[in-house]
Amino acid sequence: MNTNPFYNKLFYGTSKVTIEQVEEELKDLEGSPRTRYLIHTGGRNAAILEYLLHNPKDHKPCLGFLMVHSAFQKQGLAKEIYLVCEEEMKKNKKKCLRWGCLAGMFRPFPFGPKWVLKR
Repeated sequence: MNTNPFYNKLFYGTSKVTIEQVEEELKDLEGSPRTRYLIHTGGRNAAILEYLLHNPKDHKPCLGFLMVHSAFQKQGLAKEIYLVCEEEMKKNKKKCLRWGCLAGMFRPFPFGPKWVLKR
């Protein structure tokens, strides 16, 4: 929960968050069309992925959250997760996948996101 102080500062406004803050965020997601996965590697929490198949604002699928724990970065995990997400979009007959980013957080992905899905 506090493994990424940079993200916490951008999202919550503080580098450390409480369990109550996280629970409140999860409560806000109830009834939402979001899909969220906690990815485990070697018995450890390695990443979180969240996406919408249908964003009510623009009716497009959106990858809204992909965070890889620092211990698992630069090992190809983000690329692997993204490609699985891309396959999910294809299975659901989606032709694009928008990315949502917090201001100041985006850094280029070395694998280069495919803004239009390949068939």
